[in-house]
Amino acid sequence: MAFLEELLPTYPLYGPTAGQETVLGLLERCYRHLVDVTGCGQHGLMRLSNGDWNDTVVVGFVSSKEIDSVHRQGESVLNAAFASYALRLYADMLAFAGKEAAEVRSLAEEQANRVREQWTGQWFRRAWLNETLGWIGE
Repeated sequence: MAFLEELLPTYPLYGPTAGQETVLGLLERCYRHLVDVTGCGQHGLMRLSNGDWNDTVVVGFVSSKEIDSVHRQGESVLNAAFASYALRLYADMLAFAGKEAAEVRSLAEEQANRVREQWTGQWFRRAWLNETLGWIGE
């Protein structure tokens, strides 16, 4: 439990704006970024942003004229699966620390359900790019 209250330096490391945050606080900050900045797309999957652990999903498949649209609309089945797993661990850690975990658990389950919806009968779709390009792995 003491680990969660350990103070870590935050960026910038030096100067008048250097700071510190607890491990628990940094994890909360990461969670808020995932929810509030990365977010989910129209299919409820975690957004793709620049890729999903395979940069060629965007770089090798998307034309330069579609890049901005894919950054705004793209969703990743792999990112959603990874989020579901990591969020379950985060929720367990929060509960262990006596913190509220229901919102995190709910998002973890929601992502797992959205991943299940992408099963084609033989494989999982990989990613939704945008209205023009559709799915990779259809």
